[in-house]
Amino acid sequence: MISVFNHNSIILRQFNILVLLLASILVCGCSRSDEPKPNDGDKIKHRKSSILIYAVASNNLSTSLQSDMTEILNAAPKLDIDNNEIFIYYLTNKTIPALYSLEYDKSSKSYNFVKKLDYDRTLFSTDPRRISNVISDYIRLTSADKRGLIFWSHGTGWLPYFSDHIVPDDINSTNSPQSRVHKSYGYDSYMGVVDQCDIIELADAIPSDTFHYIWFDCCYMGGIEVAYQLRDKADYMVGYCTEVWGDGMQYTLTMPFLATEHPDITGAAEAFANYYIRQNLAVTVGVYDLSKIEKVADIAASRFDIEAPSIIFMQNYGRSNYRFYDFGQYQKSKMIDAPAKWSQTSFDEAMAAYNDIELNAALEDFVIYKASAEIDFNRRPLSLDYFSGVTMHYYSDSSDETDEYYRQTDWFKRISTSGI
Repeated sequence: MISVFNHNSIILRQFNILVLLLASILVCGCSRSDEPKPNDGDKIKHRKSSILIYAVASNNLSTSLQSDMTEILNAAPKLDIDNNEIFIYYLTNKTIPALYSLEYDKSSKSYNFVKKLDYDRTLFSTDPRRISNVISDYIRLTSADKRGLIFWSHGTGWLPYFSDHIVPDDINSTNSPQSRVHKSYGYDSYMGVVDQCDIIELADAIPSDTFHYIWFDCCYMGGIEVAYQLRDKADYMVGYCTEVWGDGMQYTLTMPFLATEHPDITGAAEAFANYYIRQNLAVTVGVYDLSKIEKVADIAASRFDIEAPSIIFMQNYGRSNYRFYDFGQYQKSKMIDAPAKWSQTSFDEAMAAYNDIELNAALEDFVIYKASAEIDFNRRPLSLDYFSGVTMHYYSDSSDETDEYYRQTDWFKRISTSGI
């Protein structure tokens, strides 16, 4: 029996198939074996491209994930899925986690998501061990010239949630989410406990020299700290400087650019941005060539000890307690002549008058595509003149847990004069 997602229904059945010599025995269960392998009769065909969507929707995004899966099914007739695979690790509030592949059923003449592996709930899906396991399983099930990895969930940047990744025994667990602001990838809510993965853990969970690109289809991941932490994990990275609407990426529009022999990452990013810009809705996106990030780091390191004007003049892409400032604007502001007293007008005039040739060249090489609406998510004006396509944290050298963690990131170690 094969478990599938299709247009008409989402059928979730748990199975393991154990082939013992000439007899096939159906074993019912929901746990995953430690070393999952394709069935003996399966042959792994070499493909031109392959995509893994790692989707954690055990939260308020469950409906959005189901909509995105429908979008992929709608795009499927336009794709050559025989040569360009799409896999999805799927978790919602009502399902156990499982790995599916998009396949064509000749008998029904329809496209379906076919279950390949079940996973249990002994690990959170935001536990780096689970992320690493899923990627390893995916690699064993695929062979492709180029692989893409799309992280789908909530996202809040580089800062840690300080999760302990301990799965509760029951819903009355006292291991409840803490109240302070946290930033990280993912949001797995299970039996009253929320777990997230910080960026250092996430980078450790991703193998090097495996993925052509990593795309974060979640909020706030378009930061220099995230990109630098993942610099050895892919050739390119895509992130959003701001939040993103619940619809996220429009997969019907973007999959034809990505599920192809030569993935057009900038074309997909442009299709994503234009979908919202045409509706006069807030959106930001940046595509980063990670091979060019070191020159950007060189410039930031050379300016590390130069004081910038007040942060109140900087473009902030966050809402509420979130603070994500424009990287390019901040770095350029360190080089302008400061008047005796700043105002927003004098700051803007000084910034406009200074041509930061070195920084502009480095960012042009690093940020190979960027797009933004002219409004933010509070519908306030957003200056495209200051939009560099990548954000940064304003480091205050404090002893609080935020800056304590920041000092552990690869970015800080790379640009700080202390070199710790």
